[in-house]
Amino acid sequence: MEHMLNDPVTWVAAAFVLFMIGFVKLALPKIAAMLDNRSQQIRDELDRAVALREEAEAVLAEYQQKQREMLAQAEQILQQASDDADRMKAAAEEEMKEIVKRRSKSAQEKIERAQQDALRLVQANMVDIATQAARTLIIEHLETHGDDELIDYALEQVERIVH
Repeated sequence: MEHMLNDPVTWVAAAFVLFMIGFVKLALPKIAAMLDNRSQQIRDELDRAVALREEAEAVLAEYQQKQREMLAQAEQILQQASDDADRMKAAAEEEMKEIVKRRSKSAQEKIERAQQDALRLVQANMVDIATQAARTLIIEHLETHGDDELIDYALEQVERIVH
């Protein structure tokens, strides 16, 4: 045994065993506690990350729902605007037809009045021309046959009857 006590390998082995016992008794619990704390922190961070992800997914789903609602509302507004535009167009077309109809009627009435005025003017000119021609014929005929008094009387009668 003395031989073992003098052997440096024995002392190194004994020191190693004592070191390991001390390490296991003193340092290992502290290292294990640090590792446990670190794993707990990692678990807590993972739990928070999961909670944040779930919250983000809920917010995303909410915004997607709002987007769908807004798109549906926008489509409804566009459809309403299109319907209103169609109604306005139809009303404008109907109003335009009515305006054209009134103006056509007014123009037709003006044309008819102008025709009547022209006809009256032509008739008046024809009466004047006929009266003048009759007067001329009567004067020529009576001049050749005489009697001025009769001519004057006849002319007065013709003018009175014509006008």
